[in-house]
Amino acid sequence: MAENKNDKIKVYVVVVLVLVLVISGYFRIVRGKTGRNSTPHKTVQESAPLNVAPVKITPSKTVSHRQPFRPSFDYHQFAAARNIFAPMVVPPKRQPPAPAITPKPQRLKPVPNFTLKGTIVGGKGPIAIIDNQFVRTGDWLGDFQVVMIGKKTVELNSGARAITLEIMKNE
Repeated sequence: MAENKNDKIKVYVVVVLVLVLVISGYFRIVRGKTGRNSTPHKTVQESAPLNVAPVKITPSKTVSHRQPFRPSFDYHQFAAARNIFAPMVVPPKRQPPAPAITPKPQRLKPVPNFTLKGTIVGGKGPIAIIDNQFVRTGDWLGDFQVVMIGKKTVELNSGARAITLEIMKNE
């Protein structure tokens, strides 16, 4: 049974190859070279000779030679600045230097009454809404820096004090 199946496959392959040869022969022999890419043969007719008077061209005495345009800025100096096949390397963002924390005198200022309205956690970075102002981690509110933004809490730090704000619930 297996040999019979193999024989059928061989017959199909031979039939397909014969069809391909017949079709290619038709396009090469019967149709010739009058396909899309070739032009049909035209007969050349003899024409009467043309009598044209020769034209003498004389160059003028003042010939100006133009100089090629050369920009004042050399664009070729940047041609090898970066390998275009290498992956892009994005330099890290420059962060402003953290201010030096100096010890404050013993008398501490009263803590401002901050109100946390809400937080947005996700995306590029968390955002908190404190006193109708949008702040991110590292931003300053007066003397306090935003240290951490969570789902329902925000931590502020002034060096001497740390405050944890919680979202106010509707009353």
